[in-house]
Amino acid sequence: MPLYLFHPPERYLPGLVAWLAEVQRTIGGDAVWLGWEIHRQEYDQNCGFSVGIVATAVRADPGPVILVEPVRTPSRVELERAIRGRAIVYPRAICCPEDLLAVFEEAKRDYNAGEPRLPRKLVVGVLIVRKLEKLQMWGGKDKGFLRGDDLPKGRGIPDDLADAVHEVANYLKNHDVLQTKRSQGRTKYALNDQNRPAIYRILERRSFEESLMRILERDPTTVPARLLDP
Repeated sequence: MPLYLFHPPERYLPGLVAWLAEVQRTIGGDAVWLGWEIHRQEYDQNCGFSVGIVATAVRADPGPVILVEPVRTPSRVELERAIRGRAIVYPRAICCPEDLLAVFEEAKRDYNAGEPRLPRKLVVGVLIVRKLEKLQMWGGKDKGFLRGDDLPKGRGIPDDLADAVHEVANYLKNHDVLQTKRSQGRTKYALNDQNRPAIYRILERRSFEESLMRILERDPTTVPARLLDP
C-alpha cells in the first residue's frame, strides 16, 4: 500500500530530513506497517509540485497523501479536487518526528477504516457504466444490450450493492448515460452510443455531470471508494 509524502526543502523546515529518517526507522521495524511503502518527494523551490504527475500516480495506485506544510495552497486545492474519491490529502504542520509519525498513523488508520468514502449510489452508478463498457454494451444492435435481470449480477457489481442497481440505472437513463429497450416484456440496458465522450469522462473521473451528481450524492449511505479501484 503506497503512502505519498511530499515536503518542503529542509531550509524551510530545519531538521526535517532527520525526522523523516527517524520515522522511517520506526515504522520499518513495526509489523503493523508491513506492506506499506513510502513514496517521498520534495516540493519545488516555491513549495509547490506538479499536480498532474502526482494525481496520475495516485489514480494508478491509490493511497493517502501527506503534504507537509508549508505547501502552496493552489497546488493543494487542485490536488484534492483531482483525486477526490480516490485518496485523502493530509496537509499538516510538522514540528518534530512525533508529529510526523502521528500523521502517518492517522492516514493508515483512516485507510484501514475504509476512507475515503463515497455515496453508495454514486459508486453504483460508476460500476454500472464500467460493467457495460467492459461488456461493450453500446446499444444500436440486439447484442449491444444487457438484460435488466443481469445488470446487478457480478462483473464488478458486489452483491451488497445489487439492490440499488435498477434505481440508479433509471437515473442514468434519464440523464442520457444509458439507453434502454423492451424485449419480450423485459427491459434491456446499454450505454448511450451518442454520448461516448461523456461516458469515457465518467470512467476516468468517477463522477457525472452536475445535475446527476446532485441526485446520486443525496444518498446518506457511504461505502469505501476503493470499491471503484481496478
